[in-house]
Formats: sequence, C-alpha cells, structure tokens
Amino acid sequence: MSSTKEDPLYLYGFILLVAACIGLSYYYRENKYAAVATEDPDKSLAEENEDAKKAGGSDVSPEFSKFKVNYLIVYSMVMFADWLQGSYIYPLYREYKFTVNQIAILFVVGFLSSAVFGTFIGSVADKVGRRKMCIAFCVIYGISCITKYSPSFTILLFGRVTGGIATSLLFSVFEAWMVNENFSRGFSENSLSDIFSWSTFMNGLVAIFSGVVADFVAKRWGNVAPFGVSLLVLICAGFVISGSWKENYGSESSVANTKSTTDNLKAAVVVIQNDPNILAVGVMQSLFESAMYTFVFLWPIIIEQISTDPKTSIMRNVPWGIIFSAFMVSIMIGSVVFRVLTKMNWTHEKISKYAFGIAMASLIVPVLTSGTLANFMAFNLFEFTCGLYFPSIGTLRGKFIPEEMRATIMNVFRIPLNLIVVVLLMNIKNIAPTLLFGICTSLVAVSFVFARRLENRAK
Repeated sequence: MSSTKEDPLYLYGFILLVAACIGLSYYYRENKYAAVATEDPDKSLAEENEDAKKAGGSDVSPEFSKFKVNYLIVYSMVMFADWLQGSYIYPLYREYKFTVNQIAILFVVGFLSSAVFGTFIGSVADKVGRRKMCIAFCVIYGISCITKYSPSFTILLFGRVTGGIATSLLFSVFEAWMVNENFSRGFSENSLSDIFSWSTFMNGLVAIFSGVVADFVAKRWGNVAPFGVSLLVLICAGFVISGSWKENYGSESSVANTKSTTDNLKAAVVVIQNDPNILAVGVMQSLFESAMYTFVFLWPIIIEQISTDPKTSIMRNVPWGIIFSAFMVSIMIGSVVFRVLTKMNWTHEKISKYAFGIAMASLIVPVLTSGTLANFMAFNLFEFTCGLYFPSIGTLRGKFIPEEMRATIMNVFRIPLNLIVVVLLMNIKNIAPTLLFGICTSLVAVSFVFARRLENRAK
C-alpha cells in the first residue's frame, strides 16, 4: 500500500545541493587557485602555459581548449545515450511481462558479457585503433537499442550481450584515445586531470537531463521511446567521432601489433603483477566500482524500507526522480571540489585515499541506522566521493598504465569488478541489504589500504 504524501526532505535536500553546486562552481571560477592566462603582453603563450602549470592548472592554449571541448562533446553524447536507457530498461522488461527472475537473468548476462568480452576487447582496441573501436561502440550499442523494440526474451538476451560489449568499450576506449591524444599533443598531466574533472561534471549534468528527456518521450511514445532517442544520439556521436578524431593505437611498433590477442592479454597481466602501482590502481578501481554498482541496486531498497510505516505497511510516495537528481548533483559537487583540491596541489593519490575514507563512513550508515535524514545524507555523501573518485582514478590510470596496452589493462581491471557484482546480485535476495552494505564497506576499505600504499610510494 502507498499514500500520496511525500517526505519534503528529499526536495529540500535537492535544492540545497543545487545551491551548493552553483556556489562552489562560482567559487572555483573566481578563487585564487584558478589558473588563468596572464594579461602580461610581454609573455608568450608558452610562458603563460608554464605559469598555469606551476599554479597547478591545465594548459591555457587554444589548441588544448579545442581538444578538450571536442572530447567533452563526444563524451557527453555517449554518456547521454547510456543514461537514457538506464531509467526505463526495468519498466520496459516489466511491460513485456517478464518475471523478476527473468529480468535478473537479463541483467546478469549483461555484466557477464562485459566481463567475458572485456578480457580481449581492450587488446583489440590497442591493435586496430581506439577511434575505430569508439565508432564500433556506437554501432554495437545501437544494435542493443534496436533489440529493445522486440518482446522476445531471446532477442533481448542478445541485446544484453551487445550491451555488455558496448559497456566494456565505453569505459575503456574513449579514455584510452583521449589520454593518448593529450600526451601526444604535448599537454600536461594537469590538463589530463582537468579533462577528467570536467568529464565527471558533465556526466552528472547529462544524467539529470537524460532523466527529463527519457520521462518526456516515454510518456508520449511508451517505455521503448528512450531507446530510440539513444539510438539517434549514438548515430550522431559516431559521425562526430569519424569527422573530428584521428586514429591512435596502443603501440606503433609492428612487433606489438602482430602479437595475438591472447599474447597481449598475458603481457598485460604480467605488467599488472610486476608493477605495484598499476596493481594498486587496478584493485582500487575493481573494488570501489563493484561497491558502487552494488549500491545502485541497494539504495532504492533502503529508501523503500525507511519510507514504509512498520505498523500499517503504508509507504509514502517516494520522489525517485528528485533523489536520483540529488545524487547526480552530489557527483557534480565532488568534481568541482576535486578541481579545487588539485589547484591546492593535493596529489591524486591523496584525493583517492580521502575519497575512499569518506565512502567507507557513508556506506556503513544504513547498517547503523534507519533514519531517513541520516541515510539520505549518507547516500549523497557517497555520490560526492564518486565525484572525487572518477577524475582521480582516471588521472592515475593515465599516469601509470603503459600506452602500448592501455585499453587492454583497463578492461582487465573490469573483469573482477563485473564478477563481484554478478555474485552479489545473484544473492541479493538471500542477503540482507544491511549486510550487503557492510560488504560494500569492506570492499572500499581494501581500496583505501591500496590508495594509502600508493600515496606512500609517491612521497
């Protein structure tokens, strides 16, 4: 049973977060750490760039600005296409009359597909070219969108397989292409950090916008409509990539490019084992993101529980869209704070360590209390740490992973991530949500330990 009464806490919290995001964004733009081009007419652009780097900022050249804007446009488009599908995939499956167990199978197949194909798809990208694989992502994910128009379980299962492949590409080849271009064009590590920070900010922004668009089209043309819009966005992104991006590879040497995919994968595993920095980054990513993806499935369960009167079993109406938007704004705040911290010369290792520490504290809250305010604050705090985490881990990957096998190693990192999520999701009905939050806290705790070791080695 449910009532029409909503808890105003979520709306007020969302408004406060938006105000904080606007205020911090303004502060960052105006604060004394912001690296801006000098107005000294006697200084060359190269000298201005050097001044910006010394201040902890990114390149200020027109070439870098053009490169950054171009990448952010493409990145925002592909993430917009991805977010459009997220909010309506479950309602669409329910519309097709599938049981909860069938839907669970569809979701698990998607994660398994990403884990299996991720073992070699990065190596393929390093060999045949990252730009080509970015375009392939648009095609493969487009196919996944088309399958959503069929109520056939078999076809939808195929769509989840292609969706899993696309996910592996989305979270590896775009970043691999951008990192290669950033350094090959002579831009600095600070510039790379700046792009990752803006990517995280834009991701939060397009996530909110995608929810509005998906809701608008679904109400007019049905639950499958957001997938049609996503297909159109993917087509546009493919054209932009083909027209404005140049090709780059994991290695320009003919020897490296003639290695088999299996050999490249074995070589990547050896590199990870022999380099404690790369191993640390891999553990940090795999465990934190497995906790993060599990959190995505858990937070609605907790919100439902704390919104239900235990005596009457009546649940207050839950403004899911407002809560989701609040989470995205929290991520955006995290990305803004990340930029401020880098201007204060915090290392990415240090930022990661503190992000994991705060995340641990936030994830343990549902285990300790069922209070609405406490849990809502904790969930937003966790999303805030995601805003710190993504640009930090992206920069660390760019710093430590060798260029010749960047996409390969990045996909190897995703194998344990997907397997952990699959195991937890397959047992989600048999384990209490509070215990799962405890497991997620433990996973992040291990990430914290490795981040601390990484920071100590950097000193």
